[in-house]
Amino acid sequence: MTQTTPIKIVKIPVEVFVSEKYAQNYGGINKLTALLEDILDRYGNEAYFDSDLMEMDSEEFE
Repeated sequence: MTQTTPIKIVKIPVEVFVSEKYAQNYGGINKLTALLEDILDRYGNEAYFDSDLMEMDSEEFE
């Protein structure tokens, strides 16, 4: 029988800096902010974080 060790998860503050040009690709800073908050909220609630999730969310805000 294999014994497992629990993983300690620590939440840290995150700051994201983007250019205006990059933000415009997502419909402006407000939509990009909402997208990033949604992704971080899902990740914080143990959802899987991968490129498919991010791609799905970015299409939702187009």
